[in-house]
Amino acid sequence: MHRIEGENYDDSSGVRLYTEGPPGTRVTANALNSIQEEIAYVITQSGQTLETAATDTWHQLYNALSHYFEAAAYESIMTADETFGAGIARRRKYLLDPNGADRNFDPSGTFATGYEVIILNVGVAFNIVFDSAASAQVVTPGTMATFIYDGTIWR
Repeated sequence: MHRIEGENYDDSSGVRLYTEGPPGTRVTANALNSIQEEIAYVITQSGQTLETAATDTWHQLYNALSHYFEAAAYESIMTADETFGAGIARRRKYLLDPNGADRNFDPSGTFATGYEVIILNVGVAFNIVFDSAASAQVVTPGTMATFIYDGTIWR
């Protein structure tokens, strides 16, 4: 995104700022298109299709931003190994109790680069092995671990 263009802008602070008129800052189509494309990019990167109704656009932007920053939580007393898939939230928190045995907790499906998983092992005696088929990282009882997908492997 770039700063405003056109006539009658204030650059006394070292950046281009809008001024009130008369004459006010002339806003070019290029500047407005840039803002529109930045907003559209955030919405489409969240997995949504742009809607044309004016009342839906801000809701879509809010939805895209809130799912990006808010962690979705899941709690389970495990009875077997479990898998999880990607949701719209790019940050997920899991409170897991391995319940009497070491358990695997494995990602399944396609994940976006930067996807974050937080695991809290609320058990008292057994481990949770995250991504057992690849990175096989252990979360011991009473500890929390954060894993981030780099596009190839969980770290």
